[in-house]
Amino acid sequence: MKQRIHKLFKPVISLALALVIITSCAVSPAQAALPAWALKGFYAVAKKGFTNVINYYLNNCNLKQPSFTQYDDHGWSASLGSVQFNKDSANTGSFAAYQTNIATTWKQSRTRTNVTMYGTKRSFSSGSNYISLMVKKPNGTLEGLARLQSGRSRYYEAYGNQKTLGTYDFIFIYNDEETWDLRVSFNDLRYPDVPSYPQDIIPGTPVAESMDVPENVRTETPSRMYRLPNEASKEAYSVKTLSKKQNLTLQDLIDEKADYASKCEVDLIRHFNVGDTVQFLDTIKSVKYNADRNVTEFKFLSTTEDFRALEFYGDLTNDYAVGDTMRLQFRVVDIGSENGITFESFDYLEDFNFDGDAAPHIEPYLCK
Repeated sequence: MKQRIHKLFKPVISLALALVIITSCAVSPAQAALPAWALKGFYAVAKKGFTNVINYYLNNCNLKQPSFTQYDDHGWSASLGSVQFNKDSANTGSFAAYQTNIATTWKQSRTRTNVTMYGTKRSFSSGSNYISLMVKKPNGTLEGLARLQSGRSRYYEAYGNQKTLGTYDFIFIYNDEETWDLRVSFNDLRYPDVPSYPQDIIPGTPVAESMDVPENVRTETPSRMYRLPNEASKEAYSVKTLSKKQNLTLQDLIDEKADYASKCEVDLIRHFNVGDTVQFLDTIKSVKYNADRNVTEFKFLSTTEDFRALEFYGDLTNDYAVGDTMRLQFRVVDIGSENGITFESFDYLEDFNFDGDAAPHIEPYLCK
């Protein structure tokens, strides 16, 4: 990881120099209680292969105000939405960044804010399952965080002996062509007016909508980012019409997690319940072994999206060939709950190894 960050150090510095602050933002009623500095955030995706970074950002950068979700007066999150990386036709590149000033929301002279970075990439895709993270501090120094597995979160603490700490850039770095849903959450901590130390963290308490949070307790954000369907599609997921299809192709699996109203992926399964076993059957159109990651990538005839694939650990090129029919079985699993909603996925998508970028072994999914 250290070597990879070193290689990315120079372009990240260039990115940080080019960030543009939004100076005027309309405040919706839902955002009215947020501190004013929370509205200075934005996301930017850098064009691949550009040379004049500052001029590119000023003239071509894809800027927008994030959407905010408020947990309480001292906790909220900024959604960057679905961010495309390294797509030539969209002039996008390897960096996405969220910039904001950080200051205490309490009546105290020091600041400690808990920041959580989230990322979830599209399912059944051939890109890496991990995204790299960096934080640019107000003094201009860069801090590399441990890379983030899709669907998970990474914690960072911004603290100092001032009411206002200054501008932070929370940077996501990804080198494959893929779309990620990204979010950054903030929880501001109230603590006695004494010098702060990064290890001095008060245990948190989950936040409910009707809960009064004690002033000496920090609020918590979820450890995972869950994606819900558009309001127009929620009924289709709440009252399921169970599938009668005996075999599903790769495109069918993709469609099970697709919200057609928002054209985004969600963390619910459309036609199956937790515990169901889904039979997979599709024809292989390409087989490729990636020696760097020690995984074999399979693409299938059912989908025309070239980035969609199944990946399994090891070199399987002697076991499967183009034109073969692959038969597997996947289980629908519970991946967590929030506000009374149980979120779902396929076991294959949950089985990637955090210690590396390897894919699951194929044996557990073979039909018995």
